[in-house]
Amino acid sequence: MLKKTLGQFLNKFPPTNKYFGRILIVFVLAHIALLSFIYLSETTAFNSQVKDRAVTNVARLVNFLDSEIQKVSIDVLTIAEQNATVSYFLTKDDLDLSILEGNLESICKNNLRYDQVRVFDLAGMEKARINCFGGNPEVVSAESLQNKSQRYYFKESKDIKAGQVYLSRLDLNVENNIVEFPLKPTLRFIAPIVDKEDTTLGFVDVNYLAKNIFNDLDLFFRQQNSEITIVDQSGYYLKSENEFSDFGFMIPENSEHKISNDNPQLWQALNSTTADNLTDNGDYMLYQFYDPTLATRVGLRPQLPGFSSSKWGLIYSLKEEGFVKNNQRVLVVILIIGLPILVLLVFLAWYLSNLILKRVEAEKKTENLNDVLRVITRILRHDLMNKFTGIQDLIEVYGETKDKESIEIAHEAALSGKETIRNMKKLELLVAENHRLELYDLRTEIKAAAKDCKVPFKVKGKGKVLADPALRSIFDNLISNAIRHGKTKKIEVDINKKGDLTEIEVIDFGKGIPVENREDIFLEGVTKGETGNTGIGLYIVKKTIERYGGKIWIEDNKPKGTKFVMQLHNKLGGL
Repeated sequence: MLKKTLGQFLNKFPPTNKYFGRILIVFVLAHIALLSFIYLSETTAFNSQVKDRAVTNVARLVNFLDSEIQKVSIDVLTIAEQNATVSYFLTKDDLDLSILEGNLESICKNNLRYDQVRVFDLAGMEKARINCFGGNPEVVSAESLQNKSQRYYFKESKDIKAGQVYLSRLDLNVENNIVEFPLKPTLRFIAPIVDKEDTTLGFVDVNYLAKNIFNDLDLFFRQQNSEITIVDQSGYYLKSENEFSDFGFMIPENSEHKISNDNPQLWQALNSTTADNLTDNGDYMLYQFYDPTLATRVGLRPQLPGFSSSKWGLIYSLKEEGFVKNNQRVLVVILIIGLPILVLLVFLAWYLSNLILKRVEAEKKTENLNDVLRVITRILRHDLMNKFTGIQDLIEVYGETKDKESIEIAHEAALSGKETIRNMKKLELLVAENHRLELYDLRTEIKAAAKDCKVPFKVKGKGKVLADPALRSIFDNLISNAIRHGKTKKIEVDINKKGDLTEIEVIDFGKGIPVENREDIFLEGVTKGETGNTGIGLYIVKKTIERYGGKIWIEDNKPKGTKFVMQLHNKLGGL
């Protein structure tokens, strides 16, 4: 039912023509070019926005790290300057120790990101340590306190002065010379405990759980389909997609997991500039150096070019799928908008092509009309006038001589004039308006044209062709020409279908047409045979066939005679 309804709807529209395809190609190419431009503009703008956002996000990351480090630095300096802390190191009194431990417990309760808070003396021996346990602090017994004099962070921090904060490198916490499990990425903030004369009495150490920073970064960046990677000065990962492969400098089985091995191009770039970006395997990367010691009140180490031992390499990566998803989204939007426009363009191409076709057909019809009017004028002014003058002269001769031959010649001239007038009627059909091409049965039209034929006549084959009422006059002309001018004794017509075309051969067995005359025989005004008749008939035949979108030519018929071969369309919409 739907198919039938759709077919009825489409049948209301005239078929497309040769102009439709040309116009549609131009429209479609322009449409594709416009959509491609929009697509490239949108994706380029998105990529630019993403890269701008990457710069902003890295700046936010640096501000976040600075803020966290500054908070801890303030805490460690506050502990170092508290009276209870200084008093204990001056008196070594148990009461002062108890007050100190209470203060350290309070610090742990208020800072869930701290792993340990402790103090140790100038020899590196812990004097008090609180294990924070996520806000549930526990005081470590005196028997469990350890000597940290051989740890790198104690050796590096023992020369810091009042008001300074030492920040260790980011590594894993170690207890009793063994890496603690589960892994605890840790930053150690150390400040000196001094008396009024700024003499160093001991040190305060706050162990900060860097895992909390990592979690915050993951939460923020994964929402934007991006991630942050942090490496140390040797190229080892401190934070990566695979956290169980990080810290290769402390875990032997992870020793090969380095950015210098995984991405030499990026590692080389990191060591050659302070900040830049690159695209790697479709991922956009923005990398920047970060020195965490600059966020403390006073950085212990001087800032060195390239990587110093205190610097981190921050690598912001926007995954390729982020760009792909956006490109797909833009493509879908363009398709949603573009398809209706394409349908509109198809209709517009159809509409314009039909306007052009009508204009061309009108111009062609005007041209044909002018040709016909010119022919009619010539016939009226020249051909018929000559014939009537000749008849008049012959009648006068007969009146004087009573010569019967004059009457016979006059009779022949009258018949010729009659044929000329009949051809003028065919000229009217040639330019007749409102004759829409339809399918006509060839056998019916041929037999009607040959009903008065005075020689044997045979039709082989059958078929229908696109034509109008002038079709019958084509065969009438060819048949009468074969008899009157070709002197044939019989006529055959062969009909053969060849795809969308039907080929019709009108065959006579007369005296034939010389090859040198065949190109001109369809021209208006060429005389035929011994009768001297005007050549208007075949001119009309050719013009009519061309109006049908077909063609006609002449071939030899063996052993003698002529074939007039026509090709006409046999399907509606074939033109």
